[in-house]
Amino acid sequence: MLKLGLVQTPFGNMDYGYLGWYGNLPYLAGFNDNQNAGIKWDHSAGAWDTSLAFFKSDQLGDDNEHYGANAVGNSAQGNTEENQLAGRVAYTFGQGSDYTTEVNLSAKGGQLYNTRTGDSGDNWQAALGLSGSYGNWLTLLQATTYEYNAENPAESVSGISDNVLQVGAFGFNYLIPAKGETYSASLAYSMDVNWGPVENLYFYNDFSVIDAANDYSPINGGYGNMDDPMLNDLGMKVTAGPYYAWFDIIANKNGLNYFGSPVDDNWHTSVQTHFGLTF
Repeated sequence: MLKLGLVQTPFGNMDYGYLGWYGNLPYLAGFNDNQNAGIKWDHSAGAWDTSLAFFKSDQLGDDNEHYGANAVGNSAQGNTEENQLAGRVAYTFGQGSDYTTEVNLSAKGGQLYNTRTGDSGDNWQAALGLSGSYGNWLTLLQATTYEYNAENPAESVSGISDNVLQVGAFGFNYLIPAKGETYSASLAYSMDVNWGPVENLYFYNDFSVIDAANDYSPINGGYGNMDDPMLNDLGMKVTAGPYYAWFDIIANKNGLNYFGSPVDDNWHTSVQTHFGLTF
């Protein structure tokens, strides 16, 4: 199957890379559940699934007003991902049964054009993932290694350290380590019930960490050396016909300063509730 336009990048555990509502650090860093403009080929043959893609650009412009994080060309640092190749291959053990284990390997890389200097660097990412479905239980494991080799303007001009990459989503810019590894683990349990209109309870936990290769700070332009970002989302989803409600306890440490999350080398916890309707 060929898809053309703004399509999901074939990388890591699909479709989202996490099992809860809030997301995890691989998602916030732009590796999982990420969309780009280009062409993608998907092919399934028995237990094998293969995807190849070429992306001319990330999203549809250089701003940050989109879903899913990407490098932001219209920013002080000025990087944008162009001419990217991505590939993913997966094999599912126990396909067709109630107990399946998918193992997947994926890679992505290409040009990292800097709108400030007019020069091009490069970037690459690779991931090994596992997606398991065992009756009512679901699990996800993923390890990702990556590197952005940018041709940035001088740090004195941009005010941004070369040890970080300026990315953005939802109209908000933030900083991730320019080189490192991410690790994520998720577990969920789905339980059907008959409690009046309530028909399903879904419990989940997503944990993730970014191991920065160099000195990293999510604030102060990336200058400094703070503890590695960590994020945990413990929650429950309640389904009642077309209505959904999520209840989350989100704990993070140096969580990329995402939407102003605290950054002080300490753990911080928030409680969030969200409601949805399908029609």
